[in-house]
Amino acid sequence: MYAKMDLRAFCNKAKALGGEIKRFVWKISEGSILLGQGTEQIMVKIPQQMNSKVIKVDLQLVLDNPICACYAEFSKEIKISNK
Repeated sequence: MYAKMDLRAFCNKAKALGGEIKRFVWKISEGSILLGQGTEQIMVKIPQQMNSKVIKVDLQLVLDNPICACYAEFSKEIKISNK
């Protein structure tokens, strides 16, 4: 099973801190990231046998801000169904 994770709303919140997004760092609690590490969207392979029915997605946005080494971190839990 595959899923596309897209957290553009978080990106918009991070941009409000000032500066452009320089780097995206994704982490997921189950499965593996197939495509998109470092971009605003990832493709995830979800294992058939999961320990949980929820995947936790963590995203760290590193901003290119000349005044500070700014970053924003966001987490979201995504419910997975076998349907």
